[in-house]
Amino acid sequence: MDNLVFPLHTHGYLYYHLASNPPVLSGQVRFRVTETNDPALFASGKDLLRTDQTPWRIPVLSLAMRKQYATLFRRVVDDGLVSEHVVRAASSLPPGPLKINAGSSRIVHAFGQPFRLAFGQTSQAFYFVGADTVWRA
Repeated sequence: MDNLVFPLHTHGYLYYHLASNPPVLSGQVRFRVTETNDPALFASGKDLLRTDQTPWRIPVLSLAMRKQYATLFRRVVDDGLVSEHVVRAASSLPPGPLKINAGSSRIVHAFGQPFRLAFGQTSQAFYFVGADTVWRA
């Protein structure tokens, strides 16, 4: 993931994002930037963007599988944003998905979904997410 410098004097909120009708394993935590720290401004805010103009995010798979995100993962589970089904599915995945980059745009769950390609690289990992499975290619 790009090493972003967090914008000075930024206010906002972490929130859980799941597109309409996707596999639950494709969820992600995002950061919504708002004018002030007033929760009423959430809807008028905009997602923090990476340098490639895609939203800054942490995929639920990274939350579930990386120790540094354990507290955040427990919070989204305790708040009911992630079901026990997702916890069970993520914990039963083979070791390959453990290497998912937290900001990877190459986690694909639908046709027509944009993703980033680095044309100068000889190898790039893609993760295809299904209802209960992740395939690495």
